[in-house]
Amino acid sequence: MKTIKTFKAICLVAILFMIAHTTVANSSSLSDAKRNLHDTLSETIKKDFTRIGNYLYENNIDYLEETVTVIVSVDNYRRVKLLRAKCDNCKATEYVKVLFSQNVIQSDPLLCGKKFIIDLRLLYIAK
Repeated sequence: MKTIKTFKAICLVAILFMIAHTTVANSSSLSDAKRNLHDTLSETIKKDFTRIGNYLYENNIDYLEETVTVIVSVDNYRRVKLLRAKCDNCKATEYVKVLFSQNVIQSDPLLCGKKFIIDLRLLYIAK
């Protein structure tokens, strides 16, 4: 009888350890997915800055240094959708809106169905 209780206790401890380990693994994967989303957004902006005929070039904006706060959501198809962009400079806000409308930005499947608030720091200098 004592061995059955000991076996049950060992099984319970093993199950709790497995659950705790899985939770820690998922949280680190989620933080990696968030970091990848940030990196993807940064790369998209950098590529657009160098693109000939981008929004800033077309609107004769030679210099832009702003932080735009965006609220984005990730749909079930992993696409990042802009819900809101906010900044005191309307040119920066409009640039971000155009950027999201012209680019399909993909995210990690772990982020599907989630919303995020992200500060995008824009530094554009026309050369």
